[in-house]
Amino acid sequence: MSPPAAPPLFEIVKTTLGATSIRNNVVNEIMHNPVGPWKEANILYVDQTQFRRRLWEPFSSQQRFFTVFDVGLGAGANAAAILTAFQEEKAKGCKASLCLVSFEIDLRLMKFTLKHLDHFPELIPFGEAFSTLLEKHHWQGPDIEWYLRKGSFTDKIALESHLANLVLYDAYSPKKNPEMWSYKTFRDLYQKCRKENEGACSLYTYSRSTSIRSALLAAGFFVGQGIATGQKDETTEAATSLATLSHPLSTPWLGRWQRSSNALPIDYEEFPDVDFSRLVTEHPQFS
Repeated sequence: MSPPAAPPLFEIVKTTLGATSIRNNVVNEIMHNPVGPWKEANILYVDQTQFRRRLWEPFSSQQRFFTVFDVGLGAGANAAAILTAFQEEKAKGCKASLCLVSFEIDLRLMKFTLKHLDHFPELIPFGEAFSTLLEKHHWQGPDIEWYLRKGSFTDKIALESHLANLVLYDAYSPKKNPEMWSYKTFRDLYQKCRKENEGACSLYTYSRSTSIRSALLAAGFFVGQGIATGQKDETTEAATSLATLSHPLSTPWLGRWQRSSNALPIDYEEFPDVDFSRLVTEHPQFS
């Protein structure tokens, strides 16, 4: 008697709210559950980030492109939402150019999505762009340069030549992918973000973990509360400028952090010489 067949790596599913999404059967996670990939991409990474408004802001003479880091290309919903919003603002007369840099270690989900585009109508206009990106790791459109960095983000970010204006941080959960949520990774990412005198950079992610927020603070970011999405009553925003945060963490959060059993970054034991308590409590945000 032959053993039962292994489940497929990915499958199309309906979330509890009826949205179409994809389940990864290895990590047992449904992407953007329960609101679905397109709705969450727009709520969390287009609307909350004020991406459309920021495209109309003047750039410095040294900055030709508004640069977005798409950390975790996945099924491509976040990238497609950014591209859609950009094209709509261009149609209104916006003069900005877009540089989109997508990072992904495993392209199987993107390839799966391309075979099932009929389930994701909002992604269909970008089917050819996705295919070209997978093949050549670069796609060019009107006022758009889109790059694919295939491999481990923790390795690729140190080599990245672009500086980000906006970071969409959408990796698998810390439980499944702890390296992506570490102090070291956020410290390296901070070095590739535009600072306040360069127009600043904002980062948005779905997690509200205390450990992740302390890692961001220790890495140099200012950190705030993000909007609710799906089953999460709060997400996280971070930035290289305090002025760009809508709801910065305040001293009451710092008090809760000091009492938390999950206060330190995931990888704190790898940095015995780093005083994370001082980096957080003496952060300029809480001055």
